Amino acid sequence: MSCGYSKPILALYVEDDLPTPEAVEKVASHVEACSECKRYCDQLRMSQSFIKSRFKPVAPESVSQEVLAGIRRSVMSQIEPVRQSMGWAVRLERFILLGLKRPRFVAVALAIVAIISATQLTQIQSSAPTVDHHGPVFAANNALLCPTDYREWVFVGSCAGHWQEENESSQSYNVYINPVAYREYKRSGKFPDGTVMALETLSAEMKRAGLEVSVKDSSRFEGGWGFYDFTGESGTVKPEADLLPQTAGCVSCHRDRAATDHVFTQFYPVLRTGTAKL
Repeated sequence: MSCGYSKPILALYVEDDLPTPEAVEKVASHVEACSECKRYCDQLRMSQSFIKSRFKPVAPESVSQEVLAGIRRSVMSQIEPVRQSMGWAVRLERFILLGLKRPRFVAVALAIVAIISATQLTQIQSSAPTVDHHGPVFAANNALLCPTDYREWVFVGSCAGHWQEENESSQSYNVYINPVAYREYKRSGKFPDGTVMALETLSAEMKRAGLEVSVKDSSRFEGGWGFYDFTGESGTVKPEADLLPQTAGCVSCHRDRAATDHVFTQFYPVLRTGTAKL
């Protein structure tokens, strides 16, 4: 329709559901003068007649008006937040739901409500952005809360290559990356904002000796990455760590020696070829 007149209002008009006689008269006058709106209303009436002809009416007393009103409010409250993104589907559902006011069409109305609810849920889930439950959680002044579940992330590998110069070979280094960032990197070849990488240092006795974390956030950190050291005393891990300064050795090392965007992908085969185990 190029007229631009509100289709939901036309649907209310077809169902005799407009709030005042003045509103009915105004819409009726427009429909009579506008061939497009008249054609649209005729199509709505034909569609509704077809739907009604396919179902048996039930006794009006089988469901109360209060129950029907509650159903209508519940369904429309789910539809409204996504009305703008659903297009014609929402308008069609809104038109069908108007039948809930007529008790003799309760059977068809309730069946359609179930279909609408399932459809809306599917569309909302498919259109919602991916939520990264393993993403970084910041405190005041860019401090970072410790990601305690990092061992459940994508395991990049055990590597000592770029630390052997300064550390004892009896230590091993396990590297993890949060799953959402890993999938995006494998798709695009770029580490997205929200990437979190955890470097866990283990002693020969498999005791944790340290935990360092890097986070990519282009709007928060100079150079795009922030680095944190959660290593506490005697192998403990601090619940919160402050942002390391740009002069810290690990910051300059990642900046100068890392092969890909502050990440030592040259030491992690998983980030070069193949796949990692989730």
